[in-house]
Amino acid sequence: MPRRPAAFLAEVARAAVLASALVVPLVFAVFTERVFEPEKAGWLRTLALVVAASGAAALAIERPPGRRVRALLRQPIVLGALAVTSATTVATLA
Repeated sequence: MPRRPAAFLAEVARAAVLASALVVPLVFAVFTERVFEPEKAGWLRTLALVVAASGAAALAIERPPGRRVRALLRQPIVLGALAVTSATTVATLA
């Protein structure tokens, strides 16, 4: 177990990402009546929240307040999430 809390939180996020990579093929079944069952989708949302919360907490612990936003915007996952969110917003409004 890592000594620093930020390193521990980063390991929690990494473990949740690996768990979701293992779970996605198990919950997505195209030959069933309901392709994505609500209770299984709930598990994926929970894993995504664990990743987001532990990543944000690790960033908050590790960086001083002025550098948090810049460090956050340098993460590829954040840029991807912002791109998807903005595309979804534009598509909804159009």
